[in-house]
Amino acid sequence: MYDNMRKINSVLSRHGDQNKPIISTEFGYTDAPVNNPSGKITLQTQAQYLIRGLVIHHALGFKRVFIYSFWDEGKDMNFTEHRFGMIDHDLQKKPSFFAVKTLIEQLGDYQLKAKMDNISLPSIGYVYEHPTDGKQVHILWDGTQPKTGVFQTTARSVMQVDLFGNTTQLMPDDNGKFTATFGHAPIYLHADKPITFIRSQIAKAQGSDAPLTVALPNKQIIALPESSQTELAVSLDNPQAQTITLNLMVMDEQMNKLAQQQQVVKAGQQLTVKLPIPTQSDMPLLDKYTLNVIEQQASGIGGKVSSYPFFIRRLQAASHAPITVQADIKGLDQPVVILCNDQLEVAIDAAKGGRLWEIIDRKTASNQIHMDYAILPNITSIPFAFGIWDTFNGKLKNDPMQITNAKDGKLTLTAKAKELAVTQSWTLRDASLILNIKVHNPTNTSQKFSYKSHPEYTVGGTGDSVTDVLYLPKSDGLTKLPFWTGLGDKPIGDLSANWWAAVDTQNNIALKQTYTGKGLAQPRLWFGQGHYNVELATERNFAIDAGQTWDAQFTWSVIQLTSGNIEQALQN
Repeated sequence: MYDNMRKINSVLSRHGDQNKPIISTEFGYTDAPVNNPSGKITLQTQAQYLIRGLVIHHALGFKRVFIYSFWDEGKDMNFTEHRFGMIDHDLQKKPSFFAVKTLIEQLGDYQLKAKMDNISLPSIGYVYEHPTDGKQVHILWDGTQPKTGVFQTTARSVMQVDLFGNTTQLMPDDNGKFTATFGHAPIYLHADKPITFIRSQIAKAQGSDAPLTVALPNKQIIALPESSQTELAVSLDNPQAQTITLNLMVMDEQMNKLAQQQQVVKAGQQLTVKLPIPTQSDMPLLDKYTLNVIEQQASGIGGKVSSYPFFIRRLQAASHAPITVQADIKGLDQPVVILCNDQLEVAIDAAKGGRLWEIIDRKTASNQIHMDYAILPNITSIPFAFGIWDTFNGKLKNDPMQITNAKDGKLTLTAKAKELAVTQSWTLRDASLILNIKVHNPTNTSQKFSYKSHPEYTVGGTGDSVTDVLYLPKSDGLTKLPFWTGLGDKPIGDLSANWWAAVDTQNNIALKQTYTGKGLAQPRLWFGQGHYNVELATERNFAIDAGQTWDAQFTWSVIQLTSGNIEQALQN
């Protein structure tokens, strides 16, 4: 194509037409396995060739290129004309569709600046630059075999994007050098500073394609105010045949480095390391952090970065006397109300119907309620998830309630559910949270009334098979029901007393709920993914008479278990 374009440009120049736009009216590759004029073309090869060809067209000055074709004309595998599409005849997207989509995303707003310096055939590379902010994207490939390229930049990090949009963050070494592997499939390199290509060599075959596995067993760490540090557990699994050297680095959202640790993981080794993170009394109540795992490249130049977000929830300083404070939580647009003492800290969201976000036990630093801080900004769009929320005649799930009292470990909220006046009175007492609900009917007629409480529990911080056990009082004694890893209802029949409990036998902690209220139906037990629900609701066709008030009380108690009788501790 390069030689042909030189000839075409020569002819155009001789006739004074060198400024006329050049258009390619048909360009593409068929992936037909038989009689293919381009040789053996797989679906992957079609994607690679298409992107390389489009970039070359652009670099050679073509003003427009028509891809042939968007859609397979038929299903005959042996007929080349049926197999040119980026989607097949049944409208299923091929790899080439996603490759072109990635090309548009990576270079759509950029302009060609130059060919990459120091790079020569069979390797090809181009530099694109954004017209407003000056940021650059380098695209490069090799037409023969995989190469490991050595590059240099003053940027702090480089983002590598593969043919289909998958990203890898690269970290230059102290000299600004890093390596990236490229081959038949083009790669994109993003940086906020220029990148210089230094050299390349044939990429060495890896002993194992399986990558290092990194996991955070706990992505929501609870930090005690009296401690100067907390710990992040990091699980590492190296399935490869060689030792891997890692740099573990914790960053806040302002890119400040809070903790760093070198870690060597031997071939085939699995281990969990504890990374200490300093904490301060003035740190936010809730903040997001990132663990960057920097894996040294096999070349010894630069590193590959994998990022893992997590949260730290800092508890309030508290004494035995309960206090009530309002505080901001990242992801929520209104402050929440915190009730805390030296045993528990709870968070109640008056702006979202009095939703209970947390019952945090200070001794075990665990939240007994299912919570994912990452979804807080979108919580109202999720029908059944997270916290404990209730409805009154189908209202007030996410509606704001008015705060009428907030002090000394107490909180009173009021709101209207159509004609009915709703009052929630919360009280923190030792290791118990008490909720008194009053629903008053001020009208002259009886009003139909429905109440529903939807909780999601993770006693001890997680819902765990075998070690988490529910205790249900039945007429023939206490029934024990282990945590179920499935999803859905678990019929439990009628309870003989108005309470239930969940026990985390691993952490020796229990959550017990007692409940009273006229017209409450038997609890409904539901297991979710990693949590369990014990829903409470009024019976059907329940009503509040004219001028009357419906009263209910719910109490959640956190019980620290000893080596004694668990059943006796729960029934006391």
